[in-house]
Amino acid sequence: MDPWSRRQQPFKVPKLRWYHRHFRLVWLAAVLGGTGVFMSRLIYEVFLRDYIEGPRPRIEISLKQLVYKSGEERKPWKEFLAEQQYLAERRKEKQEKKSQSS
Repeated sequence: MDPWSRRQQPFKVPKLRWYHRHFRLVWLAAVLGGTGVFMSRLIYEVFLRDYIEGPRPRIEISLKQLVYKSGEERKPWKEFLAEQQYLAERRKEKQEKKSQSS
């Protein structure tokens, strides 16, 4: 066999699979997919909840109301919520009056 014959026929390079040729893309897709699976609830709540469900009313319960006062009976939760909504409306009205007078 002629020693110079290799110059006429190039080396055969083995064919690589797609995921070997695009290793970074496969790695990035795996990381993003795994993160999406494990953080799906957080991603939903941060980015999609307001768009899908719309704004949700915020209910505040102060700790002072939850503390048992001697001589008084504890209020049921419905009363707490009604009182909080009433206080929130009053706060809103005061802020509106303040902004109108300014």
